[in-house]
Amino acid sequence: YMLLSKDLKFDFSSRPISQLLKDELTAIKNDKPYKMLDLGCGDGIMIYDLQRLQLLKKNIKLTAVDILFENINLAKKRKLKAQFLVADAENLSFKRNSFDFIYSWMVLEHVSSPEKMTQEIVRILKKNARCYIATVIRKKWAFYLYRKNGHFTLDPTHVHEFSSQKELHMLLKRNGLIIKSTNIKQCKYSL
Repeated sequence: YMLLSKDLKFDFSSRPISQLLKDELTAIKNDKPYKMLDLGCGDGIMIYDLQRLQLLKKNIKLTAVDILFENINLAKKRKLKAQFLVADAENLSFKRNSFDFIYSWMVLEHVSSPEKMTQEIVRILKKNARCYIATVIRKKWAFYLYRKNGHFTLDPTHVHEFSSQKELHMLLKRNGLIIKSTNIKQCKYSL
């Protein structure tokens, strides 16, 4: 996991909800409104798990976005406590300094420009806000089943796979993020 800051957080985990994210959500105080964004919510499975584990406090106003209309419709059918919007992670309509916390689980590798997505995260985070991001770091020794554009890949839907932790760190730092903590774990895909 990687804890970043503007104050931002980054996480790569093989578990749906890492201890890092649990700790972050548990630390939120109940005394004032707290705006949170699920950036790339998919069908809402993370929100479902966060609610099931009672990690979303009553003062949290959760907004969830995904680029696919179909995913947003599936998430809405789950009757989750969030406002759902169709949006592009590289071009968000939110005002500057809108959110106290952003999490994005396994999205950065699916966007055409991780640079633009990172810039958008920084733009919409409040000063001293935190962010949690999970993404893929490709290892040379990993077993790859798919080919895309002449290269082997972990997943054919990945647009970008980071080749090293250093490459990812450089992207995040270049856009003004301060890395607070890192913990990288091997992710196993079932065949």
